[in-house]
Amino acid sequence: MTRESQEDAPNLDLRIQEFIGRYCVSTVGLAVEHHGGKWFETYIFPANGEEITGWLEVWGVRYATEAEARDGHEKVCDDLRNARLKTWDDEVLEP
Repeated sequence: MTRESQEDAPNLDLRIQEFIGRYCVSTVGLAVEHHGGKWFETYIFPANGEEITGWLEVWGVRYATEAEARDGHEKVCDDLRNARLKTWDDEVLEP
């Protein structure tokens, strides 16, 4: 791998977790290819304190780059804090 391609390579070790109210916002780099490329994703899981209580996500989104994932994580956290997100079932997430 050339120096340039190393710098462009996705950081698949990316792991960010933030606990907000009854939820955990988790952003990770996926180590396997999905739909022809490497991806990052942010999902919201139910939590109690700083412990995830279930792995069935209530909301999620994918990103193509690490920069999008980091920016997206911050936006999701802000939206959750301000009750601007809805579950898969169209219910507003209240932290």
